[in-house]
Amino acid sequence: MAEEEKPPESPLNVRKRLPFEAAAGVQQSAGFKGAAFIYLAAAAIMFGVAGYMALGVGHPFISVPVIAPGLGGLYFVIRFAMMMRPWI
Repeated sequence: MAEEEKPPESPLNVRKRLPFEAAAGVQQSAGFKGAAFIYLAAAAIMFGVAGYMALGVGHPFISVPVIAPGLGGLYFVIRFAMMMRPWI
């Protein structure tokens, strides 16, 4: 009896991993927890500076000394979310 030959897989049925996706079973790198802590700490510091400038010093909410650190904190939160994306 001849063995049945499987038809070649269609390229449309093969799911290839995108370059930015983590492969299945990939462990977090050694510095992952440290980087996550640094991004969250930097975001907290930036939001704290923005709050201090608005409430402590008395700058208006629509002023550069308040908006700049607020946007910096938002940047670090977005970077943290981008770093966490493969594991969510």
